[in-house]
Amino acid sequence: MKAIKKAGVLLLCLAIALMAVPAVLFAEETHDITAGSAEGLRGDYIQIPVDLSSAADVAGGNFTLLYEPAALQLTDWTVGTALDGIYSLVNKNYYWKEDPSKGAVRVTFASTEGLASAGTLVTFTFRIRTDAPLGETGVTLAEAKLYDVNSSSVNCGTSAGTVEILSAGIGIGSDTCVPGQEVKLDVTLGGKAKVAGGEFELVCDPSKIEAVSVKPVVKLGNVAVSLISGVDAAAGRIKVSWAAAEPIAEPGRLCTVIFHAKDDAAAGETAVTFENVKFYNENGVKVDCGEAENGSITIVTTYNEQPTLYVVGGRLDEETNTATLNVAVDGAGIVCGGSFLLAYDKAACELLEATPGMACVAVNPETAGEADGALAVSWAEDSPALDNETVLQLKFAVTEASALAISSVALKDNAGETIEDVTVHSGRIGIGCGLQDPFASVEKGAEETVTLEATLYDAEFCGGEKTAEVFYILAAYKDGRMWLTQLPDDAVSFDHNGIAKISLDVAPAGADELKLFIVNDQSGLAPMCAGAEFALD
Repeated sequence: MKAIKKAGVLLLCLAIALMAVPAVLFAEETHDITAGSAEGLRGDYIQIPVDLSSAADVAGGNFTLLYEPAALQLTDWTVGTALDGIYSLVNKNYYWKEDPSKGAVRVTFASTEGLASAGTLVTFTFRIRTDAPLGETGVTLAEAKLYDVNSSSVNCGTSAGTVEILSAGIGIGSDTCVPGQEVKLDVTLGGKAKVAGGEFELVCDPSKIEAVSVKPVVKLGNVAVSLISGVDAAAGRIKVSWAAAEPIAEPGRLCTVIFHAKDDAAAGETAVTFENVKFYNENGVKVDCGEAENGSITIVTTYNEQPTLYVVGGRLDEETNTATLNVAVDGAGIVCGGSFLLAYDKAACELLEATPGMACVAVNPETAGEADGALAVSWAEDSPALDNETVLQLKFAVTEASALAISSVALKDNAGETIEDVTVHSGRIGIGCGLQDPFASVEKGAEETVTLEATLYDAEFCGGEKTAEVFYILAAYKDGRMWLTQLPDDAVSFDHNGIAKISLDVAPAGADELKLFIVNDQSGLAPMCAGAEFALD
């Protein structure tokens, strides 16, 4: 008896609870009419389906599809599977009184028994006009209504679509330098339109900066690229023509243009602009170009960047038990040469090759002890080194992972004077990702948000070759407990040599320790490197 009474109480409570549930939970099902999206080039034909999410209780209805006639021309339509055996009418000359400038097509359908299934109501075919504005144009729905077999209204919602009119893009970067200094600007391809060649001109003010040369890339992604350039320094013009072995699927850096700021150039910004930009597909047909992104060179009287000598690479190749690394210099536009001593453990690795990365590099093997090996390296250039230039490439046979040390560094400017303010980052042989205390110290236990900035050498690449996809994980420790945060994509940026710049705003929230881990998605979240600690003073 007690059990029956308890069950009755439970049923009563359930009934009361159901009476208290808001009526919206028992509202009629909403049927969504959705316009699809598409993309294409000017002159292309694209299709926009209009779909119905649910056919329950639907026997008829109507809707108006709206589009921009300056961008799209309606050419055809087909009735979809949802309207098989259903009476339907399409009026392509419908006048939409709310905005007569819009292109409008009205669809009406009806049935005495109801729709058998959801799906596509109508698929519309449009031609993108040859003079259509580049970018996105909307395809929207209006005046949508649905009815059941008794002509009563059925709940109806709508979702708009878009048509993206594709184009290729091109841009050039910007930088800062002092008079008499060389500077490089990368020219990059962009946009979604696939192109296989093109041409352009770059124009600069020859009274302030001189165009020196153009350095092409060998490949864009996996596609081989050939490039021809001509420099008219007196006129301040550079002409470039390029062609690829196949359409470029992943746009990126096409070439690097080297400029020289004149010795008497006044401080200020001078523009580097594009003219006569043309793109072609694999058949030689012209492809539309979006607005080119021009760049500039800002000439200043003092330059605050530090030159850096660093190691990139060193990851073990498990098939050959070798490791290749580069010793490179970020010359900041003022380094014309220098020297350093590079030490390694001969018991852990054997030096197989030492290949100069510049024309004038001298390498003298030295012995610093029974178990140690050393190289004395010096080099000189006629002009200041640009960002991230390889001085020396080294290949080791590795029996055991070990550290590599750079010391006795002396970098020289174009007057032969020793540069005092130099940053040095050594590396590791047979260990991925040489991270040496990349983060600046932050106040211990700081509750407020602080900005952590870092430069990570070999964070994703080894000797310039991209490795597997990686993620950057920030680990915070407090009283022995840890919590993890994956760095957002916009917190990490890479240059063409794989040097990562990280800038991140965090709130330490009393953490005792913070570490950065680089994680390979193919290794079950196993760190690819030692944690890079940043001190909490």
